[in-house]
Amino acid sequence: MNKTALLLALAISGCATQTFKAATQNYRIKGEDNATVINGAIFHQKQAFGHDSGAGIYLDGILHIKVPLDQAFSGEATGMDYKGKSTAASCSGNRTSQATVEVRCMVFIDNERTVTLTF
Repeated sequence: MNKTALLLALAISGCATQTFKAATQNYRIKGEDNATVINGAIFHQKQAFGHDSGAGIYLDGILHIKVPLDQAFSGEATGMDYKGKSTAASCSGNRTSQATVEVRCMVFIDNERTVTLTF
């Protein structure tokens, strides 16, 4: 086996993906009759050469905001419009023990803070 194939095999075998979901919340946007269902998931993929983490925020079951997370599990992003309104999320990580991090993502619709998802 040449060095490139060995390195590729090690990189692939060293990958492990974890997904964490936040509890679903409902929020009624000003001027709307029905509540918007908001939930999210965080993925954390350990790789041989580091990690890749991100949060996905879903509005009514559709992914609207993708937030890339840094090593401290923090990040901000704008998303796709929802019913003609802008969307955004701001996430921050808080280490609760040596092995765990609590991540909170504040979700904004039309610059209005809606819910905070906790992972």
